[in-house]
Amino acid sequence: MLVSAGLAQAASAQGGPDKQAIIATYADIAHAGYTDSVALARDLQKAVDTLIATPSAAQMAAARQAWLAARVPYMQTEVFRFGNAIVDDWEGKVNAWPLDEGLIDYVAPAYGNSSDGNPVYAANVIANP
Repeated sequence: MLVSAGLAQAASAQGGPDKQAIIATYADIAHAGYTDSVALARDLQKAVDTLIATPSAAQMAAARQAWLAARVPYMQTEVFRFGNAIVDDWEGKVNAWPLDEGLIDYVAPAYGNSSDGNPVYAANVIANP
């Protein structure tokens, strides 16, 4: 509370917040997030290309790990895309929720074999088209 009050008092004493500084900081944070996301997406693409070229359990594990790593900065950039129709047009195909569990090729055994909310929970439409 004291910090907020102090900041508000300082801002009003100086004529309000510096809007250009706020915008610049926002843009810098967004740029850093998208830069990280692109770099890890490229790593993911390399891992997938390697998996396709030389399929193996080790390459599959590496691709899965690359996906997990790439997902973190991608999720962090979602806060910056409100009203961005260019992203909204395709994003639901990549990051849909609620997720159709039948489109996942594997899940941890702890998730079980059934779901009250989804009668085709255990369907593996990738392995059984």
